[in-house]
Amino acid sequence: MDIEFTSSLTERTTAVTDLILAIEFLIFAIQFYRASKKKIHVASWAIPFLLLSAAFLTGAIFHGILKQNQELNVQLKFMMAFLTAFGLAHLVSASVREWQIKIYLKSVIVMSLVSIGFIVVSAKASSFNIYVIFIIVSMFLVTRLNMMQFRKSKRAGHLWIILGAILTAIAGLIQLKRDIRFTIIWEFDCNGAFHLVQIIATFILGKGILYLLKK
Repeated sequence: MDIEFTSSLTERTTAVTDLILAIEFLIFAIQFYRASKKKIHVASWAIPFLLLSAAFLTGAIFHGILKQNQELNVQLKFMMAFLTAFGLAHLVSASVREWQIKIYLKSVIVMSLVSIGFIVVSAKASSFNIYVIFIIVSMFLVTRLNMMQFRKSKRAGHLWIILGAILTAIAGLIQLKRDIRFTIIWEFDCNGAFHLVQIIATFILGKGILYLLKK
């Protein structure tokens, strides 16, 4: 199958910012591994960041090629949905890891089943709104769980995670504004705008998690 790179400036911007996010998530996953000697703590946070890194790397490929490659287009969209869904599922589950291991494992199972449901519904409906709803619901759960833990432990890392989750939800809403267009050196559309906010949100999320792992 011949693959051609897109000539769309906004799609190129989206591909580049996808790649930046993929690298950012990967760097934080490595930092989590180095920050804690407790394997379950490392795995519970590193796994979602590795999955989301792979999701954004897939997004970079998806947005960087011409959409005439229909077969590859469908395969990449499914892969992005799978990686994103399970990445968010593990991120929610990681927010309960400080309670006890049984609750964490149950959460992984439940959220993974929810993720499968999201993938099936998204594939059948072909609606981008479903993707955004899944992001917002996941971030609401992350926010709620970390609020509960902050009230108990008073650890500032939870507040950073809450802020990062809120910004991620806002980034998801930005993607619904399909008419967004602006230029900051490069040309941005709604996807590029989402990525700009998500880059900041990911940094805040990552820093919050590092604070929890180091103390």
